[in-house]
Amino acid sequence: MKMLPANSRPSLTGVAALAVAASLGMAACVKPKPVAETATPSPQEKLAARAAVVPKPVQDQWTILNRIRQDESLSIGRTMLDDQNQLGVVLAADVAPEKVEGIMRTVLTEMAHDFPKEDVTVGVFQSANPPRKIGVAHLDGKTEEATYTPR
Repeated sequence: MKMLPANSRPSLTGVAALAVAASLGMAACVKPKPVAETATPSPQEKLAARAAVVPKPVQDQWTILNRIRQDESLSIGRTMLDDQNQLGVVLAADVAPEKVEGIMRTVLTEMAHDFPKEDVTVGVFQSANPPRKIGVAHLDGKTEEATYTPR
């Protein structure tokens, strides 16, 4: 191995300075990765995500309840599921309190056609933000009796 004369060797400070300069030069060339933005899910995406975790029997009931909601004479503004997977209907703002029981009996009678011998419970909500629970409608699968209990 050939040795360089002492005066021709680079100094340690010169080597360190060269390493720092090289790393700074390389850092300037590297572009930082953009921070991934999380898009706000659309209402349809939220609904699909929510439906994916709902048990199949409740999904089926919710589907039928949405079909029943299309009957404008029932004055149902929308359907919903609460955190415990309980079905709910939000009535139109103009529904008089004395009409609620009749509307819910009609809803439960329709549900009984699609779910014979099954218990069905539907929360009833007044149109507000957030909706305010005003009662519960229940269909007894054994007796096929529909009841509405106001809150």
